[in-house]
Amino acid sequence: MRQKRKTREVADYAIVVGGLPPYVSAMEISAYFERHFSRGAETDKVMEVELILNYTEVFKACKLVHCNELYMNRLAELLRGKTKEVNLAAQPQATANTNAATVSAVLAPSASVTIEMPPLKSMTCQEEPGKICSSTTGIRSGLTQPPGMPPEAIIQEQEQIVRELVQERKLRCCAAIVTFNTEQMRAEVCKTMPSGWWASLFMRRDLRMSHGGRLWKLWVRRAAAPDDYRFENMSTRIRTNILIQVLTGLIMVLFIILCGTLITWLSAVQSKEFRKMPWDMAELEAAIWAGMGSDAHASGQSSVKQDKASYDAFCVSAMASCMAYANQLHPGSDINMTYGAEWSFSNATVRLLNERPIRQDLTKCAESVGCPASYCMPCYCLGLSAVPTDDPTPELLAHMEIACSKYWNVLDARRYGILVAISLVIHVINSLLVNLLRLLKFHVEKHWTTTDTELSYAIWSYLVQLVNTVVVLFLVNCSSLRKLQKRALEHEPSWLQQLVLDGLFNDFTPEWYASIGVSIMILMMVNTAGPILRSLEDWISKLIWRIWLLYGHFCRCCSSNKVPTFDVYTEAFDKCQFTLEERISDVLFNLTLAFLFGSGMPLCYLIVAVYVLVAIWWDRLNLLAWRQPAQRYQTDLPIAIMYLLPVLLMGHCAFGLWMHTYFKAELSSMEDIMAAARQGISSLSHTSLSRRITQPNGLPLLIWFLVYGTWLIFGRWILLFLYRVLRRSGGLCTCWHTEETQMPSKRKAVSYEMALRTNSSGDQLRGPRTYRISHLTNYKAFLSTGAAARLWSLVQGDKRFTRLHEFEKHANAGTSDEDGGAAIPAHQAYSMTQQAVGGGARR
Repeated sequence: MRQKRKTREVADYAIVVGGLPPYVSAMEISAYFERHFSRGAETDKVMEVELILNYTEVFKACKLVHCNELYMNRLAELLRGKTKEVNLAAQPQATANTNAATVSAVLAPSASVTIEMPPLKSMTCQEEPGKICSSTTGIRSGLTQPPGMPPEAIIQEQEQIVRELVQERKLRCCAAIVTFNTEQMRAEVCKTMPSGWWASLFMRRDLRMSHGGRLWKLWVRRAAAPDDYRFENMSTRIRTNILIQVLTGLIMVLFIILCGTLITWLSAVQSKEFRKMPWDMAELEAAIWAGMGSDAHASGQSSVKQDKASYDAFCVSAMASCMAYANQLHPGSDINMTYGAEWSFSNATVRLLNERPIRQDLTKCAESVGCPASYCMPCYCLGLSAVPTDDPTPELLAHMEIACSKYWNVLDARRYGILVAISLVIHVINSLLVNLLRLLKFHVEKHWTTTDTELSYAIWSYLVQLVNTVVVLFLVNCSSLRKLQKRALEHEPSWLQQLVLDGLFNDFTPEWYASIGVSIMILMMVNTAGPILRSLEDWISKLIWRIWLLYGHFCRCCSSNKVPTFDVYTEAFDKCQFTLEERISDVLFNLTLAFLFGSGMPLCYLIVAVYVLVAIWWDRLNLLAWRQPAQRYQTDLPIAIMYLLPVLLMGHCAFGLWMHTYFKAELSSMEDIMAAARQGISSLSHTSLSRRITQPNGLPLLIWFLVYGTWLIFGRWILLFLYRVLRRSGGLCTCWHTEETQMPSKRKAVSYEMALRTNSSGDQLRGPRTYRISHLTNYKAFLSTGAAARLWSLVQGDKRFTRLHEFEKHANAGTSDEDGGAAIPAHQAYSMTQQAVGGGARR
């Protein structure tokens, strides 16, 4: 950030103006801003106005003309080379027969050489696709023209299209980029004028622009870097792009509903599987077999291992001795043990006092070798395994899990396979949503700058993955306690009867962690390999694209007359782009999962730490070892992370508070009891919700939740107050100076005119010096040479306003002269005039 404050760019002096009249001129725009915001005629003035018309059709025409010109130039070079080869081949024979050739040359008429050109097939140059191919076949593949149509006809057709657009006045003004001479004038305009279309509805009447007999409501924004703009998208209004984003949101909702439907079906299958107890019959029979060997009644049968019926018969007869053994250990318990049913007691009080000690004693007896009743607990569990669990009560399932979990198959493949399937369904649909979003954001939506496109993609991708994972899992699997009790008395409904709020959990119960929590952790483990899978996916897509460009034209059923351009080949055969927006959305998504569920499942912290290490290692490998190209990014993406961190911390406290307070606090010490009995806490405990969130095991999280909430609301004013205090104290203290007090001496006022002419490296402009479209890197190739440049000059006409009287070709610092001269500094590429020039410099 410090280096950015030192760097001076043309964006520091420029603004984007919207809401302009459709046929306004650049001179009128300049006069408007100088009339309202100029304080000094020498310094506060408009240096340049670049009108942004609906250039979509113009850019297409210029690209097509440029490609056909390359095609014609390459054909001319091939023709000259072929002629030279023919002349060199005929020279030895002419030397050997000099006299005869002279006589025949005098008597015979002059013969002409016929040159046959290679066939124009749809093939491509595979060596360096970014450069002009070395044969007519490669050139032919770079033209988007119908087969057989000559290039001259295409150029004339495109010129006619552009002339019709100009003559019929179809090129309307969509926006304008105004460059001022001073940063103060730019700041004053941004401070006074509305900053968007909605704010322009309340624009002051004295600031409105008068044109064509009416007042126009303008809005302005600080301009971005020149290379950041996508001028072909600026013909689309911002509110139109908002409607396109609404359509994108509807498409995302359809995919999320599809994901919710699949998860609902898998959850229904999972609930059925969870009702089927995973009994380990081999373990049960082995435990009963060991008990039969120590029992006197079955000692005669212990020599040969029994079948299932024999085990059932033995356990039915052994229940009486097991009841006697339990009553002997706990007199007055009156336990009733029947094979194939849950044990019972005389009343609820007796059950509450004796059930847990009896279960513990019988379990210890089954684990010991010399206990005479070691077969009791295995036999009891063998009887429970025969109880049908198609529609059991929650109490019976909980009793089976507590009493007989020792004899369950811990690694049940089908049960845990469904959990893995849920995680994989979420991951696959998240990948589909992310790829579809990238297609829509970069090719359907019309954002004005690349930064806006990347920021929109990063935020949308993060939110869509979060909704498709967290919100869908909660809505599908949650339900109220009253609804769960009602479902227990009814028959099982269809799995698609209610898509949401019809689950099996009303809170963060232990069963929720065993089901949904495990699926979330599995999803985070799969996401750990996300950076590697993303690179593999990009590489496979590039490979498929290259194969299609090289060999797709052989397929008659799929080929078309539209042949790919040079830009398509360059993009296909170039290295995979390093996309920061995808990485930021994935990091935010995994951090959110860890923040939300890490308080109840601490293993999430370890998983996300491994993910961050893998992402850093893989990104360094891509950038440094494989040298993936990465463009210059703005600060919007890191700032988005900084804005979301307090929200994530607040969500962490909220989820952690609810997870911890599900379990009742154990007031083991007098300090905890006194803390819970304080007047401030007890006054909040009037409802069930307030009593829960004020439990001692959730008070720290509740306090931090309130702190982060206060920071989100009042943090801006708190920082502003601290900044003013530090600035005043730093100004009063002579021995300590803050960076802000020293900043005015570092960031001195330098006008745009001085920045263009100065020799000081600190005051020179960095990057492009102007917003003229034909001078920018992305447009210079097809707007600054040949017939395409003439078309662009025709479109520009005399509507230009600039005080840059002459703009040389050598706009970048250190570029050498085309005629072989020395390097020309960038500040010498401009010569300034004191008066505005309308239609002066064409390029």
